[in-house]
Amino acid sequence: MEIKEAIRAALQELIVPELNHIRQEQSQMKTQLEAVHKRLDDLNAHLLDQSRRIDAIREELTQRIESVREELTQRVEKVREELTQRIDGVRDEMTQCIHGVRGELTQSIQSVREELGQRIENVRGELTQRIEDVRTDLGRRIEKNNERIDRTNERIEETNKNINRLYEVIVRREEHVNLEQRVMKLEEDVAELKRLVA
Repeated sequence: MEIKEAIRAALQELIVPELNHIRQEQSQMKTQLEAVHKRLDDLNAHLLDQSRRIDAIREELTQRIESVREELTQRVEKVREELTQRIDGVRDEMTQCIHGVRGELTQSIQSVREELGQRIENVRGELTQRIEDVRTDLGRRIEKNNERIDRTNERIEETNKNINRLYEVIVRREEHVNLEQRVMKLEEDVAELKRLVA
């Protein structure tokens, strides 16, 4: 019984600190994942706000275009009513002005659209790269944890071999039956420890 307690104490000294260290690292990884999720939520909220701003700018420009169109139409009508004799010259001049304003506004709208589109693509690319970096980092950490677990399993196997050799040396034949029961119990304890480590 003293041998069993000594073995159990030795196993606890070898395995329990390692298990506590692994649990602590997993807790830190969970905290980092939660921070990443919060940051992604913040970025999504930022993108949503940018989208709302784009819609507001589009609505404002549309209203301005409509206002300019209405104003120009009213002016054309007034000129047509007041200057019937000069209608051909006035029509050409006003048509050129209208096309100039329309072209300028169209170019401005297109420029704003391209700029906003480029900004959205830049933010999307940056987010994609950051997510990929986080995923790669987490993959490396998980792989390191798996390697530590494998090394712990190897230590357990080596300890089992040492225990078997120890029993082969010190056990007498008349204690063989009692020893088999103890070994079975010890194997169950080791299996439980392996299950906890896995």
